Amino acid sequence: MTTTVTRPAAPTMWDPDADEIAHEALVSIRLAPTAAGQQLLEHLRSQPGVVNAWWIAADIDAMVLLRCPSMPLLHQAITDLRLRGGAETTDVHSILRPINLRAVGSC
Repeated sequence: MTTTVTRPAAPTMWDPDADEIAHEALVSIRLAPTAAGQQLLEHLRSQPGVVNAWWIAADIDAMVLLRCPSMPLLHQAITDLRLRGGAETTDVHSILRPINLRAVGSC
């Protein structure tokens, strides 16, 4: 059975799924000891720049893919994870470009 989560419409003019230049980052999150996972979940659902997110069983609690139309908006989204999402620490990995996995001359 497949479960689909629908995020509520956010008050924004920017569409994170549009084919335009965007700034992306993978952000690993460790929640503060006092923060519930539900706090992070509700925050992520309300943010237009959140493309996807995963719960992680490791030294971190979650991984989030962010996509924003500008670096200042991306920085704000990361800051909001700390201030409103309950993150104690975040580790940010900026995405530069995809890696072409096709070998030259392959089918």
